[in-house]
Amino acid sequence: MDTTALEEEAERVYADRAVTNRAVRNLEAQIAAMPYHEGLGTELKDAGEVSSRLEKAISENASNEKRLGELDDANDAISDLQIEEKGIADKIATIKAQLQAAENEADLIEEARVKAVESRDKIHAEISALVDVDLDPIRAEMSELSKHNAQIAENAARSAEAKRLRTYEDESRKKTERLAAIEAEKAKLLRQAKFPIEGLAFTAAGVTFNGQPFNQASAAEQLRVSVAMGAAMQPKLKVALVRDGSLLDNDSLAARIRAEPRYAVRKANADELGVVAKRLHERTAGCETWRAPAALPATPKPNGIMWPIRPTDEMPWADVD
Repeated sequence: MDTTALEEEAERVYADRAVTNRAVRNLEAQIAAMPYHEGLGTELKDAGEVSSRLEKAISENASNEKRLGELDDANDAISDLQIEEKGIADKIATIKAQLQAAENEADLIEEARVKAVESRDKIHAEISALVDVDLDPIRAEMSELSKHNAQIAENAARSAEAKRLRTYEDESRKKTERLAAIEAEKAKLLRQAKFPIEGLAFTAAGVTFNGQPFNQASAAEQLRVSVAMGAAMQPKLKVALVRDGSLLDNDSLAARIRAEPRYAVRKANADELGVVAKRLHERTAGCETWRAPAALPATPKPNGIMWPIRPTDEMPWADVD
């Protein structure tokens, strides 16, 4: 058994009934608030005759109101005229008062004028006996006084600046002495320091060589310094290859070797590389695992070679003279 449809219909009817009940309650309240007159019955009376009399009465009242309005307008006009009349009377009184005040002020001015004329005549008589003072000497004295005071101020300002100058000179002298002491201490430390090569030093601006900035040294000098620094920084290094060896003459290179006999410093140029290549070719002729020698290139000969070469097979090496 399925009662779903009945239940849904019951819900709708219930909701509709609630709406109807609210309407019933609202109408009951509205009817209760409305007046009810007993004993009148339900028959309506004809209001035509009463309506005619009402309209006639209204017309008569309107005519009366119009006349009353005319009376009020007349009274308002009279009131406005009275107010205007009073205002004009007030203006007349004010003007009369101002006229009286002006007449009084004119009398006072006349008295003041008479006194002023008398005073002027007296001053004129006194001026006739006066003698003007010569201002040029006084002005000249003032000019000299101003000049004197200005010179005094300039002298004071100069003295103050001179005092500041002496202060700055003393401070500069002390700083100069301190700089000299610093330079002396630096020179002492530099003399005590062991540099890789003579002439190498440094300043606040950077590294110097023979008193000049390192970047201004010649390429050969920079190379000599670099070789010396490399030897000092790598004490275990036994062989050093100088790629730009042509910048070093044999005397410089020999001096470097004598200075550090622990290192074997070699340079390579085109002729020496040719000798090395020839001997390598001769001494590796019997090594089967080596590649066949390539044809000589037509390009310029190199000026450097990695040394020592490490071949796959063992070879009887000999130093290159």
